[in-house]
Amino acid sequence: MPALPDPKINGLDWKPDSPLSKITTMGVGGTADALAVAHSEDALREILRLARAQGWRLFLLGGGTNTIFRCDRFAGVVLKLGPEFARVRLDENGLLCAGAAAPWSAAVNAAKRNGVGGMEFGAGIPGQVGGALAGNAGQKGWSLCDLLDSVRGYDYSGEPAALRQGEFAYGYRRSDLARFVLVEAKFLLKPSDPFVIETKMQEFLAIRREQPVGQRSSGCVFKNPEGDHAGRLIDAAGLKGLSRGGAEISVEHANFLINKRGASAQEVADLIDHVRKTVFERFGVQLELEVRLVE
Repeated sequence: MPALPDPKINGLDWKPDSPLSKITTMGVGGTADALAVAHSEDALREILRLARAQGWRLFLLGGGTNTIFRCDRFAGVVLKLGPEFARVRLDENGLLCAGAAAPWSAAVNAAKRNGVGGMEFGAGIPGQVGGALAGNAGQKGWSLCDLLDSVRGYDYSGEPAALRQGEFAYGYRRSDLARFVLVEAKFLLKPSDPFVIETKMQEFLAIRREQPVGQRSSGCVFKNPEGDHAGRLIDAAGLKGLSRGGAEISVEHANFLINKRGASAQEVADLIDHVRKTVFERFGVQLELEVRLVE
């Protein structure tokens, strides 16, 4: 396939033939035709409009913590927001304002510093604010979209979009916000004692310590079925510790798949397929992916 032409947009970094393994925490995948990193909203609008006009396949990537590329070649452009979209602050109305490229941990810590609570459940969860909103990330019954006051971004034709709470649908690990390229979100949090916030954060961090933190993974691979847990089903099926090449089902938490020894994208995909097939055969439960598996 011929290389995509460099669009020469001011404020846009264009990297042809970019390795996918370097931009995801799972660390697998082949090569993208191009990686585009937008450093301003003008650049973001321009690349969105150009991609639409040229018919380029465009894939928005946040922190790469819940995305697995199983393809040898991504025929299109992977789009990321630069650090200019990572600012976190408390605005004049007392709302926590976070750029979409801000690490979720930065938003959690900023809330604690400013004495506003409600976001403690995000302690230790990797990824960026935009991706967390697109997938309505959370744990133990808490989810990020519940805290949202308003959000701003663009649709994939480059037109601006602004939504308030109640103007979009969301549910367990899903959100209509995934239809947009978010640039900024505002959260309505409640005043709280920083000591109380820190105590709650430590409780959620203790949960994270039961997971394979520090290893190459994409977090929980499957959504929890209603009334059950994917990890329990995978463990009960005898799959904990199973490997395919360098990919392995974590012995610490069965809903985590880790890249233990230089796994290939195909090995990761084969192991995911095997887990789904085995759990369905044993328990009649069709596990639904929580990670984004990109063909």
